[in-house]
Amino acid sequence: MRLGLSVDTLLVGGDAVRDLRLDLAGSSARWSLEHFEARLPGRAALRFTGAADPRGGVEGQATFEAPDPPALMRWVEGSGARGVRAMPLKAAAHVVFDAGRIVLDDLDFEGSGAKVSGRVEWRRSAPARGVLVADLSGAALDLDAVQDFARTARLASPGLLDGAVQTLVIVGGIAI
Repeated sequence: MRLGLSVDTLLVGGDAVRDLRLDLAGSSARWSLEHFEARLPGRAALRFTGAADPRGGVEGQATFEAPDPPALMRWVEGSGARGVRAMPLKAAAHVVFDAGRIVLDDLDFEGSGAKVSGRVEWRRSAPARGVLVADLSGAALDLDAVQDFARTARLASPGLLDGAVQTLVIVGGIAI
């Protein structure tokens, strides 16, 4: 069984999400995401193409572009985009979402003066806690900008990114 949804314009959080497309495949037991794309505020674009994986999650290729990150974060946050740099962001990766982990393989990221590639994995280690493992290479990476963006986008709970880095490996000349 397949279900497709296409919406030209959808008002979400006081702003327009455009060209929304969602394709699901399923059976009586479960549904899986095959394709998702949308144009978000700040001229941002999110696209995912994939399929269900054997662990009950979703796996596929994702791309994200945000020419105006402050405008996108104002929409996400619902107010000012404190700490978000105005430089365009681009990311592409092979993504795995399943119970207790998110993996970004073959990651290519450009933004805030950084051009980085590699692998990032987040795993749940205990309730409300997680472990982030990154194997990245590139010319420059501003961890403060990454931390500010993650907080503003609510990708991290308050305090999760605070504190000392316990282990830091520098690969390929990343300047931190």
